[in-house]
Amino acid sequence: MKTYGHFIHGKETPASTGESFPSYAPMTSDILGYAAKGTEADVEAAVTSARKGFCIGHHFRQQSGRGFC
Repeated sequence: MKTYGHFIHGKETPASTGESFPSYAPMTSDILGYAAKGTEADVEAAVTSARKGFCIGHHFRQQSGRGFC
């Protein structure tokens, strides 16, 4: 059964610990797959990537004067 990772920096990545947890169908309680169990390190990687993407995107010109980038 598939394990779904986090989507960080444009690609699917596993949890930094390699841990996952089951995702259940609400009607049947069948396991649909597994999801990566995120940690603080995973969140930090996602936030860092998002900030970089934000600063190079079209918002850069509008937000740079406000201290975001």
